[in-house]
Amino acid sequence: MKKEVIICMAIQSLFLLLTLSACIPVNCDDNCEKGVRVNGVTLKYKNSASLSQSYEDNNLEIKGGTLSIDLKGHSEPQTDLQVEYWEYEPGDATIILKKGKISWESKSNKPVSLTRISGSIPEALNLNIETGTGETKLDAIKGNQSISVDKGTGRTEISNSQFNQLIINSGTGYVTLINTSISKCSIDTGTGSVNLKNSVIEDAMIETGTGDIIIEKSKINKQNFTTGTGKVITHN
Repeated sequence: MKKEVIICMAIQSLFLLLTLSACIPVNCDDNCEKGVRVNGVTLKYKNSASLSQSYEDNNLEIKGGTLSIDLKGHSEPQTDLQVEYWEYEPGDATIILKKGKISWESKSNKPVSLTRISGSIPEALNLNIETGTGETKLDAIKGNQSISVDKGTGRTEISNSQFNQLIINSGTGYVTLINTSISKCSIDTGTGSVNLKNSVIEDAMIETGTGDIIIEKSKINKQNFTTGTGKVITHN
């Protein structure tokens, strides 16, 4: 990949971070106990909410700024999520799961910052994830669905899964697939290696600006690999 393309990808990643905006820590210690700042407003109170929904719609959309995600598929037609967030004052925010989308409302009309979403989802759910920064972990996702992950910065890991299509666009961050079978995947990272472990992919297009493509005990029937400053490494 040419230098100009790598620079362009870095600019796109920065744009995503600014657009999704998120939370900027204010005088935080390691636990960020003093709050976060969003759009000029300091949110000092940390809270959590439990969300449940039986799915008729087969889609789940998650969007956020600084947001970590840890989801595991199960065979039940029920989504059970735990959402951690910052709010302006205690009890100000209401977190909502409706028609496959997570949103929020606040009594004060001040912003709310979602920081972590974890829990169980129907294993065949279509997922659309967009975050500015934060780790994304998906486990036991199975079905004919599509999974899309678009993020500025953060590691992405998918394990013990089997599904139809995967699309990952990551500005900075490692991507790892473990014990996973996919019909078709497209993975594009600006900075960060891509590692496939004990996985099977029918058709894989993988591109890294800076970072290796590492294939460990995996089978890829059709491949299109491109690296800027990196190598394709195979361990079988």
